Amino acid sequence: YYKTGTGILDYVEDEGARSVFYLYDFHNQLKVATVVNGSAGDYRFYTSFETDQHNGWLLSGAGQGEVGTAITGYKKFKLTRKQIDNGVPILLAKDYTLSFWATTNSITIRSGSFTYSPTLVGPTRKGFTYYEYKLPTGSTSLSITGNADIDELRFYPKESRMETTAYDPLV
Repeated sequence: YYKTGTGILDYVEDEGARSVFYLYDFHNQLKVATVVNGSAGDYRFYTSFETDQHNGWLLSGAGQGEVGTAITGYKKFKLTRKQIDNGVPILLAKDYTLSFWATTNSITIRSGSFTYSPTLVGPTRKGFTYYEYKLPTGSTSLSITGNADIDELRFYPKESRMETTAYDPLV
């Protein structure tokens, strides 16, 4: 199935009859994320901060991705005195997963007036630790603030799986 009027592949059905959705970056030239087992109306956001496209995320404050040590690619996002949000009012009709890699746990995840704590803290690599949050059905607008560098920011339905790819477009 293609996005209307674009010629860009939006999703396919795999051999198990699951929907497989795609997110693109680098001016819609390269597939950067695959989400397996989702629905057409689901929210799917992803960025590795490598380009000025952020697939559903809005970055406020000065700067975009900054060159430096990152989990993937060459860029990360310095969250200090900045905010990341989804840019649109949302009302989640199902549970979602928010995940990222961060240099500290000094990060606040907020939906409306509710603040979330991580449901999973994973390994540490290159000075970044993996954090995962569950946002339950009924959550609204999402914002991320704090004092850390972050990378590989993902948001997808809890029953889905997201796989991402980093590119060096000159190679």
